[in-house]
Amino acid sequence: MPGLDQLKFTQSPEPILVIAVFCALLAYIIIGMTKKYPPLQLLLRSAAICLLTLACFKPYVEEVKTGGSALALVDISDSMDEAVAEDLISQLKNLKKDNLDIDLLPFAAEPASAAVALTSDTHYSSLKKSWAGLNTGKSNLEKALSYAAENTQGAVLLISDGWQTAGSINKITDILSEDKISLFPLIPPANGRESTGLRLINLYAPLTARSGESVPVFAALQNNTESTQSGTLIVKHGSKVVLKKHVSIGPNKEIVIKSKSDPKQEGIKELRATFIPDSSNLQQSSALTYISTEKRERVLVLSGSRDDARFLIPLLQDKSYRVASNIPGRNFKLPDLGDYSVVVLNNIERDRLGGGAPEKIVNFIRQGGGLIMIGGNRSFGLGGYIGSEIEKALPVKLLPPRTKKKRVNVAVALILDKSRSMATANKIDFAKESAREVIRNLKDDDFVGVIGFDFTPFEVVRMGQLRQIRRQALDRVSRLFATGKTNMLPAIDEGRRRLMKVPAGRKHMIILTDGKIPDAGPVYIEVVRQMRMLGITVSTVMLGPELDGGFLRSLANLGGGAYYQTSDPRNLPRIFMTDIKVSTGEQTLRENSEYLVRRGPAGIQSTQIRNFPPLLGYVQTGRRDKASLELVVISGGKAEPLLASWKYGKGRVIAFTSDANGRWSRPWVRWSKFYTFWSNLVDSARPKSGSTTSNMPFDLRYTIDGSLLKLDLSIFSESVSGSVAARIVMPDQSERKFEFEHLAPGKYAATIEDITAGKYEVHIAAGGSKLTPVAFYISGENFGEVRGKGFNTSLLANLAGISSGIINPAIEDLRPEIKKKTTSRDLTLWLVFISLMLVVLEIFVREIGFKPLRLPGHIPNTV
Repeated sequence: MPGLDQLKFTQSPEPILVIAVFCALLAYIIIGMTKKYPPLQLLLRSAAICLLTLACFKPYVEEVKTGGSALALVDISDSMDEAVAEDLISQLKNLKKDNLDIDLLPFAAEPASAAVALTSDTHYSSLKKSWAGLNTGKSNLEKALSYAAENTQGAVLLISDGWQTAGSINKITDILSEDKISLFPLIPPANGRESTGLRLINLYAPLTARSGESVPVFAALQNNTESTQSGTLIVKHGSKVVLKKHVSIGPNKEIVIKSKSDPKQEGIKELRATFIPDSSNLQQSSALTYISTEKRERVLVLSGSRDDARFLIPLLQDKSYRVASNIPGRNFKLPDLGDYSVVVLNNIERDRLGGGAPEKIVNFIRQGGGLIMIGGNRSFGLGGYIGSEIEKALPVKLLPPRTKKKRVNVAVALILDKSRSMATANKIDFAKESAREVIRNLKDDDFVGVIGFDFTPFEVVRMGQLRQIRRQALDRVSRLFATGKTNMLPAIDEGRRRLMKVPAGRKHMIILTDGKIPDAGPVYIEVVRQMRMLGITVSTVMLGPELDGGFLRSLANLGGGAYYQTSDPRNLPRIFMTDIKVSTGEQTLRENSEYLVRRGPAGIQSTQIRNFPPLLGYVQTGRRDKASLELVVISGGKAEPLLASWKYGKGRVIAFTSDANGRWSRPWVRWSKFYTFWSNLVDSARPKSGSTTSNMPFDLRYTIDGSLLKLDLSIFSESVSGSVAARIVMPDQSERKFEFEHLAPGKYAATIEDITAGKYEVHIAAGGSKLTPVAFYISGENFGEVRGKGFNTSLLANLAGISSGIINPAIEDLRPEIKKKTTSRDLTLWLVFISLMLVVLEIFVREIGFKPLRLPGHIPNTV
């Protein structure tokens, strides 16, 4: 409890003012007594006035704690052995228990910008990591002591080996001679032990490791003593101890101990080895490096059977992805999709996904996930997805299973040349007879349309179903007359529009002309290609010698139809009927069990591959308007979806209508690019972000040349083009950007200037792909900070003596020197509050406190 001797004032009261207040208060009391004020009221009022007057001078009490505070300088340069330094930090914690507050100031080439408080959670390793930017390749005790002399007085504790590689010993002596601070170094209790006889001299591991795999780790131990030594080697990868082994080393021998990294680590993780000798006469030693483990995308693959998974799963697991493969059973429950980037439904029915699975998968896509659906006999419309939420997310229309009809209806558009040249040799008459023959032989469910053309198209028979228009169509064909010039394209385009509008299973166009097309060129090819993608086949007939250089033949080949050429117009009816029978499937052909794969109208977006083997089957689906149709299969002259994709919400959905189990994809399983195709699809489906990295193989090596860091990069990929840029994070967390110089194919080099000791993190972008970030540690030994020399006890003792300090002080040695810790407490508000309470109490006493109490119904006595 503070006494009156600890009472102080921020504003010292003037004696005259105090006397004046005292006299005024005394006069007030005398006057009150003469007027017979109640004594209690006078006392309360006087006390309130006194307290308010006292508050005007801002009084406070000051307390001095017995423990005090001290500053500790902590050397984090690379010559310090971390295990020994950790023990010395523990000594500081013991001093703190004696009510001594200690602030730590880390230093190396430079002192830290501010001290940090020592707590029970403070560790030397974390302190060094936090202040790695101080250039741990140098030790400058002079600057650290200068900071201490300018910012504190009294006791200064020191944790340092005393081997200074920067600064001046003479200046240190001058600082300590000024008698502002007393230096108290802490050193290991058995500092006389041999420090260089047995030590860990090297720790090696590859810069990178593939996710889920271990890489070899090598620790080299050296024994320079004349006797066999032993100890315990501990290797930690991240927080995991991967090796703890007791080893023996013969005299003047060197051994290498092998271990393996932790396969579960991801990203850049520290690899640290510590060797603890059995002999107390030998110091611990440690070494540090880093391993960067690839962060691979997590992919969930749900397959309908083991056969469905037999090719796809090993490919993805062996390469770039962390694959969770499952063949759902009766009680399957969909896992949390937040852990995955892509979900693959590999020929599996909807019912086997579990309750609520379609909704969960679609929500996963909307939030940015990827979905790939692979075909098979249990997928798409065959797998029960029609009407589900997943159907809405797919870039193809699902078709219900149906029995194959013996014959599907057809729609035929006849595009007939009626230019002036068709008037000779009765050509126009045989053309009309050919049209009539087609109209007579097609079925009632079929559709037919006839368009004649000269300079402009003339719709002779509007596209309609023969059940309704057959008689009218036969009559209208006779109205064709030969006149005008030749302009075929508008008629073809009109026929295309008519065919698109009719609900026919097969759609076919026959084009007849008798001469060279004046405007033959790419526009015709593009129109026919579009019709092919829409499922419309095109045949062409040349009446006369082939004068167009094979242009009509090219259109027929592109359109999936046939090309006919005759000089006798009497052959036209036979040619037309032969073509109709072939195109409608009524004529037996040699069946082809292979479906050709061709580029779709949207172009290939989800893979780098441009040419594909044929397939043996696929699930029939329909095209969606807003989806990207990337690949199609050619079946019966019709192009149907094979690979389609689109963006759905924030995610991406890909549909592949063939399988991946070898039943339909047997030619693909043997294909050298089979893995590349599926890898590309997963890459395309996964969320896109700036942090995405490529698993492109590379090797980065570094050498130290004075203050220069030389980097040699080898990239083992032929796909790299353009510049190779990089960003390096320095030990002080600053960043530098640079470009590698191209020396030879796959070989690059760069030089970084003005380097210091510490951790370096390198991020490389090659050919538009980000390589796995790597890190390495440059030891201070490259700059003179040699570990294993022990403590420079003579220097530390000399510095302590100059400043009236001692080595390894107890708390009793520090008390005369430590800065007492004082705290002050302002009383102003308390005095104002108490005075107000006294005023309230005085009012209460005056108004209520001494009046007689009257009870209800009481009648006072009267005389």
